[in-house]
This record gives sequence, structure tokens and C-alpha cells, in this order.
Amino acid sequence: MLSKFTNKFKTYYDLHDIEEEKAKLEILKKKNVANITNSDIKEIVSYMKHYKLSLELLPIILNIISNICMREINVERFEYIGGIKIIIEIFKLYEDNSKIQWLICSCLWNISRVPNMRG
Repeated sequence: MLSKFTNKFKTYYDLHDIEEEKAKLEILKKKNVANITNSDIKEIVSYMKHYKLSLELLPIILNIISNICMREINVERFEYIGGIKIIIEIFKLYEDNSKIQWLICSCLWNISRVPNMRG
């Protein structure tokens, strides 16, 4: 429902130079999952908050989160910062976008692999 609305109007994200943000995200995407720090996770959560209406950046962000959450320690860090709540918000925003839904489900699948996060 929201993606129908956002497709009709130019947003801040459409007017802003997204190429610079994409380059920063690509650096994070290429980083080894074992070398992810708290500041990297905070940065990714910040991107997720600011660009949750950007259909160009959101798939990259969700892919990075899915990869990061393959390690248990990263899932705990991600949950501590409040990233899971933001993923659920995005899940509700894009209920009619199958690509975003699929990426969100991938994130949630990797998060729920950790026994502590299942409750």
C-alpha cells in the first residue's frame, strides 16, 4: 500500500545523491562478517531508519543485514540496537512488494536461527 503512494511522489531520497550512499553500503557489503563491529551495525541500522522509503537502497541494506545476522554475536548486537523493530516496521510498510518482503524474511530467518531470539 505505501509503495503505491511513494511511487507517485518525489521524496527526499529521490532528490538526494544516492550514489554516494550506495558506495558506502557496498563497502559494508564487502566487509567480512567476522570483522563487523558495533559501529558498523549502528551505521547499518541508521541507514535502515533513514532510507526505509528508498526502494533503491533498501534491498542493499536488507541484504547486508541478512548476511551480518549469520553470526550469533552480530544478531545480539543488532537486536540490542533495536534493528528488529525497524525490520518489522519495514515489513508492514511494504506488504505489497514481494522483493522487499522476501529480503525481510531472509533477515528474520537468519535472526531467528539464534535460540535466544526465538522467544
